[in-house]
Amino acid sequence: MTRPNPRNLVLGWRNRLGVAALTGAGWQGLGNLSTDYLGQSASHPDPDAPATIAAQWPAPEVLDLVCLVDHNLSTTARVRVVCRLAGALVHDSGWVQPWPSWSWGSIPFGDPRWWGHSLAPEDIAGLPPIFPLLLPNPVYCDRLEVTVEDPSNAQGFIDLPLCYAGPVLQVSANFDYGAVDGWAPGEEPAGAADGVPLGGGDPPRQFRCTLSHLTDAEGLSGLGDLVRVCGRGGRPFLVLPDPGDAANLHRVSMWGFLVDLPDLERARQGRRRVSLTIRQWRA
Repeated sequence: MTRPNPRNLVLGWRNRLGVAALTGAGWQGLGNLSTDYLGQSASHPDPDAPATIAAQWPAPEVLDLVCLVDHNLSTTARVRVVCRLAGALVHDSGWVQPWPSWSWGSIPFGDPRWWGHSLAPEDIAGLPPIFPLLLPNPVYCDRLEVTVEDPSNAQGFIDLPLCYAGPVLQVSANFDYGAVDGWAPGEEPAGAADGVPLGGGDPPRQFRCTLSHLTDAEGLSGLGDLVRVCGRGGRPFLVLPDPGDAANLHRVSMWGFLVDLPDLERARQGRRRVSLTIRQWRA
């Protein structure tokens, strides 16, 4: 299967980790990864050695994306994603960095980060701690292994509140010009429907867009199913506005929720239009 343009919007709401048997030597609270809500975590007390979480499904699943949400990984951490089918290797990401490969803006010549594109802690200050790994092609597997190594972790342990592993919808025609990356006002009422309490700190991120060229399948069985499952007050889901933008992927991606229930407009024969407002989910 060939993916649409790699820069097109990705939405993921069918997390399959909740129906998998989770194991992992040394991990505590692995059962907390079986839900789509932040608040409780899986943790590992030794970040120095590779720590693996294995998800085993009774029947093969299709995975498009693996994503770590709200993690505490440092700028020198490494993550590896391996998929197997009946014991045979079907995908190996190799070791990858869970943060952008370079910092925002220019780096002065001579700065140690200039040559190796390495990051300093201040480079990731304020970024949502989210690591989305969109697989090159859909992977058919019955076992997923996520390995994390972070010997420089300042907290001395690995904390992982949520992991998404499942299929996604990547639209064939991207959102219209005028989409907005912004922030929600902090004075709004707190409550479960708003995915907060908001409290202090950074305001929740918000993404607004209009998709004017959805096929009937994308509109009715895609967005329609997302609204059914994750409507206001329902489950949060994953949004990657631009999965192909490596420099800004971590700045705009989020674990979010629908602010309003959108309508599917009949734009023309065989095409649907929908406007979405998605706000960052907070623990």
